[in-house]
Amino acid sequence: MPALTSAMQMAQVRGTVSVIGAHFEPDFPLDAGGMFAKETTLVFSIGAPTDDRESVLDLIRLGRIDPVPTVSHRMRLEDAPEAYKMFEAREATKIILTP
Repeated sequence: MPALTSAMQMAQVRGTVSVIGAHFEPDFPLDAGGMFAKETTLVFSIGAPTDDRESVLDLIRLGRIDPVPTVSHRMRLEDAPEAYKMFEAREATKIILTP
């Protein structure tokens, strides 16, 4: 997971790295010595879509964030089983399913 590796390397002393969403690297090599030396905090969170939905939608409406770059595929709802297989195989990141 290159983004997590970069974040850990860039974290300042006593910094916090937050991983939001699903993390699929059960054997990700943490540098415990480096984390100890810099007193790095690592936090994992799946997030709370129902709690954050309105705030996120407001940010999209205001043009403060653009969700489009995170979408890798658009598929029909009937293709949901295939979409989940693609996601699990890491062939897709975010898939929009349209009825």
